Amino acid sequence: MLRRTFAAGIVPAAAGISVIGQPTGVAGQEWPARPVRMIVTFSAGGSTDVAARLYADKLTEIFKQQFVIENKAGASGIIGLEAAARAEPDGYTFGISTSATFSALPAIRKLPIDISRDLSPVARLTSLGLVFAVNPSLPVSTWAEFVAYAKARPGQLNFGTAGVGVLAHFVGEYAAKLGGFQMAHIPYKGGADAQADFLGGRLDVCLEGTLLPYLKQGKGRILAYVDERRSPDFPDVPTMREIFPSWNMYTWFGVAAPAGTPPAIVARLNSGLVEAATRPDLVEKLRNQSQRASVNSPEQMKEQIRKESELYDRLAKELNIRAN
Repeated sequence: MLRRTFAAGIVPAAAGISVIGQPTGVAGQEWPARPVRMIVTFSAGGSTDVAARLYADKLTEIFKQQFVIENKAGASGIIGLEAAARAEPDGYTFGISTSATFSALPAIRKLPIDISRDLSPVARLTSLGLVFAVNPSLPVSTWAEFVAYAKARPGQLNFGTAGVGVLAHFVGEYAAKLGGFQMAHIPYKGGADAQADFLGGRLDVCLEGTLLPYLKQGKGRILAYVDERRSPDFPDVPTMREIFPSWNMYTWFGVAAPAGTPPAIVARLNSGLVEAATRPDLVEKLRNQSQRASVNSPEQMKEQIRKESELYDRLAKELNIRAN
């Protein structure tokens, strides 16, 4: 197993969403002087893409330069993350991906990049509340009813995610193990593709946070919420931790730079993200997608990945999750 300690040399930035001062150094002061490319590692329309575009719009306002989203989907986020890692470390290319891509994938497959060596953390962007939603054709309305229904049909139900090794995959498998039932996993290139099949009636279960607006319209039923607190939109729906007290798996999206990117630029981008996370319209739009603005520092992102890597190493073995 590769040792996952992120590239050193990053200037610590502010924690939470408090505003920080501008970094010193010519590179940081002059950046950005031209458009910045943000590579999103999943397809357009999914949870990662939605968050990335909302932040990119705010960064464009803050820095008076275009922050351009480029989607490079596939391999559970690794295709896009590799493209970001291989880019020139000049502060004009960054990668946006999920906590699972940063910390879970190294536990289940050999990667074309060493995430610890080839990337440097910039910031967590959002915390995402995944929904455990079932197709409205299933005759269940509570978690207990779903478990009984699934147990009576071992292996007949399926669930779709943005790919092998993404957090939704771990969530689906772990929930099935703790609940004592079975589901077949169907991986897609992105969450938007899984969501489309769910809304089209071709999936029994989907765990995409972007389903929230559709669930409000009755196009699915939410049985559990995968977050540290209940959804304000579905206050009667229990969290996974309420159902399973041992539950400690949550997801977030973050941005990383190619290793070697000047620390002053990393700190300046972090400062812009901190400011963006205070904008009320961004906060509200994220909330409508079951996400919370939650920017932290490069050092905090690094430590979070270290801790979660240990969890995913254990769960990958326990749940027998591995790349094909």
